[in-house]
Amino acid sequence: MRIPCFLTRGATVVAAALASAQAAESLTARLTADPTILSEAGELWGQLPFFNDPVALTSKPPAGVTKAPVAQGTLLFGVIKLGNGPRSVHLLAIDQPASVTADNCFLYVDANQNGDLTDDGDGKWPKARLQGVRDKAYTSYQAFPVLRASYGSPAGETAHAAYSVMLYYTIMRREDGHVLIYRRTTARVGEVSVAGKAVRLALIENDNDALFDQVAPAGDAPRPLWLMADVDGDNKFDSYAERFDARLPLALGGTTYELAIASDGESLTFTPTTKVAQTPGQRPAPRPATPRLPLLATGGLAPDFTALRPDGSTMKLSDLRGRVVVLDFWATWCGPCKASMPALDQLYRETKDQGVVVFGVCVSDKKSAFDAWQAKPGVATTYPLAFDPTGATAENGGSSVAESVARKHYNVSGIPTFYVLDREGRIAARYVGNTDESKQGLRDALLKLGIKL
Repeated sequence: MRIPCFLTRGATVVAAALASAQAAESLTARLTADPTILSEAGELWGQLPFFNDPVALTSKPPAGVTKAPVAQGTLLFGVIKLGNGPRSVHLLAIDQPASVTADNCFLYVDANQNGDLTDDGDGKWPKARLQGVRDKAYTSYQAFPVLRASYGSPAGETAHAAYSVMLYYTIMRREDGHVLIYRRTTARVGEVSVAGKAVRLALIENDNDALFDQVAPAGDAPRPLWLMADVDGDNKFDSYAERFDARLPLALGGTTYELAIASDGESLTFTPTTKVAQTPGQRPAPRPATPRLPLLATGGLAPDFTALRPDGSTMKLSDLRGRVVVLDFWATWCGPCKASMPALDQLYRETKDQGVVVFGVCVSDKKSAFDAWQAKPGVATTYPLAFDPTGATAENGGSSVAESVARKHYNVSGIPTFYVLDREGRIAARYVGNTDESKQGLRDALLKLGIKL
């Protein structure tokens, strides 16, 4: 019986791939922590996407604080965890004065982990920047402390590494509150010999916990675990062509490998495989600019829509008729949206007894992200929130951003976008962005509607 030639060719290709994989040897690379490569002036600063995480701040000292600094203002405490060992917890405190300037807010990080927040430096932020004027001023602070990533278990440490993070603290006007975020600025670096050629490597985690998990943590939209590999040997990392997902097979020197990664990132094992290698990150094609539509005119009736409450029940915008409404289109992933929330909540608390409601509608987002926000909000608020299912991402079967209530009916091109509606549901004002103009504009619009502030 004759075997079709295309079958024999296919078998030959498979056999060749198997033979190549069997002939190749496993490779091992030892990596060391570089706490500067992703920091300012580091080789990869500004070259890669990044993922920030909030630090929850409280006025109550967490367990482990044995001595706190004498406060000039309000002491706010927080915790950062790096690794899974017994010394992975890092305590910090921020001394925030009542009247903010560029140099009177202090950061205390218990870098030596003795519980004493007063013996690790003078507390001055390395970088501070005062922006805005008068009561609309806000100040941002930045620091890159080098901390201890501890590995092992709560019972014992098996390894540790110097691990830097970037802390970024923003204080808006006093009534607007504050936000502290952080991200990793450390990578594990080393090299591996492939076909007699040394290839530089940088292993980068994006969960900001100093763990290089082979299996993506459970939850919404797992963050990538990157391996940068200088495959062209030019001693530079191309942030697109030389960036790989370390959880998928990759090709080096003509051989495809799967990686086994130590949770502390100290070692990488490259094992030959016949699986299909990934294509490294591609430079995205320029996206056509989203046309900015003019916001709806004042005086017109605001389009009605249905949204989902946190408990899954539905509500309509028209259910709020008879009240003055500050409609906020926002998303859980939107930094400016989150930065605007403290001021909105303050405005709501000032005016709710006069029949004003701030209504936050989450758009262009995942339903799972909105649900997670209810369990652990990125910013604590007291005004009602709801979810727009028509603009949900594909994960939830949503049609598209273009079909969202915000885009299709309110001409929203960027968030946050705010509309102020009078008691008859007519548009009284509208603003875009977390700006001084929009903050003051919301207050001015309420005053014109007879609301006392």
